[in-house]
Amino acid sequence: MSFSQDVKNELLKTEYENSCCEKSLLYGMLIFGKSFSQYGISMQTENKDISELYKSLLKKYCNVDCAVKVSPK
Repeated sequence: MSFSQDVKNELLKTEYENSCCEKSLLYGMLIFGKSFSQYGISMQTENKDISELYKSLLKKYCNVDCAVKVSPK
């Protein structure tokens, strides 16, 4: 398994006690995602659980509903 996969799996296992920790995680996911601008946001990952975490945190803290799309590749 790659280092990045190890890190993602560790982030999924972590239980965050404070909302500030979850907000920091979401912020990191947003700025290191595929696209982050005034026009929209997107993230690309091979890890389905990470995409679901991204989706749930966006809904929880930004009240944004988003779609998870599978790439044709």
